[in-house]
Amino acid sequence: MKVLLTSDQVARGTPCEPSGGSSATARGGLRPTSERSAFTMVEIALALAIIGFALVAIVGALPFGLNVQRENREETIIVQDANFLIDAIRNGARGLDDLTNYVEGITNVQVNFDPPAAPVTNIFGYTDTATSFNAVPGNPADVLTNGHHIVGLLSTPKYLFNGKPFRDLNAPATLKFTSNYVIAYIRALSGAAVEKPPQANLDVRDLSFRYRLIVELVPFSNWNTNWVDFFNPNLT
Repeated sequence: MKVLLTSDQVARGTPCEPSGGSSATARGGLRPTSERSAFTMVEIALALAIIGFALVAIVGALPFGLNVQRENREETIIVQDANFLIDAIRNGARGLDDLTNYVEGITNVQVNFDPPAAPVTNIFGYTDTATSFNAVPGNPADVLTNGHHIVGLLSTPKYLFNGKPFRDLNAPATLKFTSNYVIAYIRALSGAAVEKPPQANLDVRDLSFRYRLIVELVPFSNWNTNWVDFFNPNLT
C-alpha cells in the first residue's frame, strides 16, 4: 500500500490517506473523532452543595459528641471516687493521708435551732494551710494535714440532737438540734495520671477535673410498712 502526500497536506499537517480511495473520506464518509466524558459546571455545583450540607451537619454534631464524651468521663470518675470515699467514711479508714493531695477544702455550714430563739448559723472552713470560723481565722491545728482529719470531717452527722446523731427518746422532749451542711471541694482521685501528684505545674492542676462533694449522714431506721394504712383518705 502506498501513501501519497500532497504539498498542501504537508503544509497543513493533515493526516495522510492511503492510495486507492479506500479511506472514509474518499468514500464520502466523515472522519471518526474521539469522545471524552466530563462533568458539567452544574453537576460540579450540585456536588459541592451536597458536600457543604454534609459538612455543616457533621460540624454541628461534633460539639454535641464531645460534650457527651466529657460528661461520660466525668460521671465515671465521680462514681469511682464515690465508692472510695463511701468506704472510707463507712469504715472510718485511717492512713489515707494521700487525700491531702486531692481535698482542697471542706466547709461546714452549721445551723443551731433552739426555739423559740432564732436559728444561729456558723460557718467553719478548713484547707491545707488555714482554718476559719465565720470568716475569722480559726485554730491552726485544724488544718487538713492528714487523712484522719479529712475522713473525720466528712463523717460529721447531718443532724445532732444534744450532741448525738440521734434523738434520745428517754430525754425530755425538745426541739433543740443542730444541722450540719458539709461540702468538700475535691480534685478527682481517678482520671489521667498526668493530673495527679507530684504534678507541680499549676496550669495542668488547674485544668484537672474538680467537683463538690456534699455529705449527708443520717441514721437509717427500718420500719414496718404495714404500720401505715396508705389507703386512708386522711393520710397526708
